[in-house]
Amino acid sequence: MPPGDKRLLWFHDASHSSFSDPTGGPRRLPNTDTDVTNALKNMVPRVLDKYLLDKGELDQTNRDELIKRSLGGSVRQIEWKVK
Repeated sequence: MPPGDKRLLWFHDASHSSFSDPTGGPRRLPNTDTDVTNALKNMVPRVLDKYLLDKGELDQTNRDELIKRSLGGSVRQIEWKVK
C-alpha cells in the first residue's frame, strides 16, 4: 500500500475473543472483555469524526490523551502508530 494516512491501534493483552465468544461461535457469553469494548467506545468515535467527517484533531497530544482515558482493567497498554 502507498505510504501515508494509515493507523494502527494495538491493544496489548487483547485476544480474538475480546470481540467475540471464545468458542468461535455466535456470542453466547455476556461481555467477554468489557475492558477492550470500553476502550474502543472511547476511541473509535474520535477517530471516525476526524477521518470521515474531518472534525477535531488527532495529533500526538490528542492521541496520547485518548489512550490515557482508554486504559483500565485488562487494557494496560495501547500503541497507536501513524504512517
